Amino acid sequence: MVSFDHNGSGQDYVIRAGKTRIGRARDNEISVFFESKASDLHCTIIWRGGKAAVKDEGSTNGTLVNGEDIGIAGVEPLSSGDTLTIGGSTFQVFLINPEFAGQTWPQSGWAKG
Repeated sequence: MVSFDHNGSGQDYVIRAGKTRIGRARDNEISVFFESKASDLHCTIIWRGGKAAVKDEGSTNGTLVNGEDIGIAGVEPLSSGDTLTIGGSTFQVFLINPEFAGQTWPQSGWAKG
């Protein structure tokens, strides 16, 4: 995912296989500690078998996919090009095949070799 809200050149956030927790707490895989409208554990992205979805974890201010609130504890599929909004931050979702990522960014610790 990439966000341009807090970094004009774009801030990359890696979605890992399995579960990626997002929220204000610093122990989340993706911490948006700067987002006052984010919950400590706001949502979780689940990525398995090349497919991704986001689950709201009972957030106070909602999780939006393409501008639509998915509802408390709602689950919504994610595709490349979707936007994910948490508080005042919007992220653009890019799903990349790990084998392609390994060829393109061989030094990255998250790329599958």
